[in-house]
Amino acid sequence: MAPKISLLYRIYFLYLEPFAAVVGSYLIMSNPSHFLISTTPLSLSAYTAAEPTPLTRLLLTNIAALYVLLAFAESFVLIQTKNLNIWRTVLAGILVSDLGHIYAVYTADPAAFLGVLAYRGEDWVNNGTLVLGAALRAAFLLGFGVQK
Repeated sequence: MAPKISLLYRIYFLYLEPFAAVVGSYLIMSNPSHFLISTTPLSLSAYTAAEPTPLTRLLLTNIAALYVLLAFAESFVLIQTKNLNIWRTVLAGILVSDLGHIYAVYTADPAAFLGVLAYRGEDWVNNGTLVLGAALRAAFLLGFGVQK
């Protein structure tokens, strides 16, 4: 009998997060300045207020491509299988990326990252979805909501 993967995981990993990744990729490509302002702490606003440099655009385009890769890995790879080993492998790889992303956001401005009471709406969306995704991946890898 195939393992049963929680509906929460299936909805989040197969539909919600891939959709958000594609929307994020589109935002990066169509309005890089807005993306930078929305995803960086206010303390870095002096760096994000100006038109992105060619180097920044190059890096943002790479981020957009990685968002599409995330969407593809989750929605097109995971939807094809109920094999827990494949799910664990894909989600473990993405969790490593999550941890790198959390570290990057934290080191940009530790006080802003930890100061959740001062979060703007954009911070809740960016940091909230980042931490939520990482927490769901960790819970899945620990076996919560997965019946063998």
